[in-house]
Amino acid sequence: MLTQLLKAGLLLKAGIWLKPRAKGLILTISAVVFCWIIHSEYLAYVEHSGEKGYLAISYAIKWIVTLSFIAAYFFSSRKDLTKPLTRSEIKSGSTKNQAKSTTTNPDDGFDFLRSKKELETKADKTIKKG
Repeated sequence: MLTQLLKAGLLLKAGIWLKPRAKGLILTISAVVFCWIIHSEYLAYVEHSGEKGYLAISYAIKWIVTLSFIAAYFFSSRKDLTKPLTRSEIKSGSTKNQAKSTTTNPDDGFDFLRSKKELETKADKTIKKG
């Protein structure tokens, strides 16, 4: 039973880690897979045609493109994930750094405090009474 709880916890932690990164990971993985498919098609063409002049260059291009996609994902996701997500952002799936709005939410119940020029402490209230 303990192992099942550990597995569930590990899956939950992996899901929380993957959620803000999912879009970029899917895009990067699909681009890399597409690059490798194109390269395998080129290898099939080389096998049938017998022209092996550009074979080494094709491998170099494949690895340069693959590493470029991975590096681009790494640097773009690193910049987006420097700020930790709040619970509401995790639930909504929002990964963009959104600037906090300075407008007030009328339903938060603290509007009466925002309109005051200066807030009073408990000691100030006691002095005014006595």
